[in-house]
Amino acid sequence: MDPNDTYEMEMKKILLLNLSEDLFLDHDLKISENEPIISENLLATLRLIAMTNEELEQYNLSNLDELFSSIVNIDNEQRALINF
Repeated sequence: MDPNDTYEMEMKKILLLNLSEDLFLDHDLKISENEPIISENLLATLRLIAMTNEELEQYNLSNLDELFSSIVNIDNEQRALINF
């Protein structure tokens, strides 16, 4: 993933990816006229992957829905979108 991430951060990202697969949180890209290409759920997943450790520690189950409306570290988010 990101060569600048710590081992702990890499493990968190791998855990999130595995959890997504275990819960069958598959994402389909559907391209239709006047419709967003990336769904809100996919964007939230990409944001989790792109977060720094400090950003990740701000979220728990009670405020996880904020991922749909918040912007995380812009550099990391752009890197995640480029890498996927």
